[in-house]
Amino acid sequence: MIVISAGMPKSGSGWLFNLLNDVMIYCNYCDVRIIKENYNLQDVLKNYNCNVGQLTKQNLSQLEPAIKDNKGFVIKTHSTPGDGITHMQSITNVKCIFIYRDPRDIALSALDHGLKQREEEDYNGAFAHIDTIDKAINFALEQKNLWMRWNKDDRRYMVSYEQLITNTLSTMKAITKYLGLQIDHQNLDAIIYRYHSKSVKGTHFNKAKKERYLEYKDLFEKERSEEIDSFLKEMGYSI
Repeated sequence: MIVISAGMPKSGSGWLFNLLNDVMIYCNYCDVRIIKENYNLQDVLKNYNCNVGQLTKQNLSQLEPAIKDNKGFVIKTHSTPGDGITHMQSITNVKCIFIYRDPRDIALSALDHGLKQREEEDYNGAFAHIDTIDKAINFALEQKNLWMRWNKDDRRYMVSYEQLITNTLSTMKAITKYLGLQIDHQNLDAIIYRYHSKSVKGTHFNKAKKERYLEYKDLFEKERSEEIDSFLKEMGYSI
């Protein structure tokens, strides 16, 4: 089985990916980081969180030897669904989890991340250019197509950041049930506790809070637009 851990940027996707990887290891599946090293997949499964990039047949077909030799593993992406999923389904069972977040909180997190990258003089970082609330909101709005494509795809399980941060254990229980993984309450709770600290590598936690935008309500009210309101309504968030 291949699990595709997909998500909107700044929506807890790194946190979810690491939770899923540890759960799969407990359930006798493979640690994808070991898979990456053993099959020399550094050009495909990039960075610490093994981001596969676009879910194309060309990209995912490079995983075939590892898939055929092993029980299964999880990969991460910020991509829309692609033809690679259909191709992988002809080889193995494929399960997709997509995590999303209130776009206003995505904007704030992107703004914080941009500041951090500039302070570290990482001017080529993905968020370094985001230095105003306008740019941050535009970045969040750029994720609309990503959310819409996954929301319309019947091969996925949708989970919100707000669900995961508020009810982590029950949310992970529901996800493991969807994946058909057997893990008891005690061991699942231990895995969750492992990632409580914001300093754990790969989680990319910033504030680790939901509804941060409420602290900046006047600012978001000033920047309100029909496009933002429409996106929030489609996603099921209050305006």
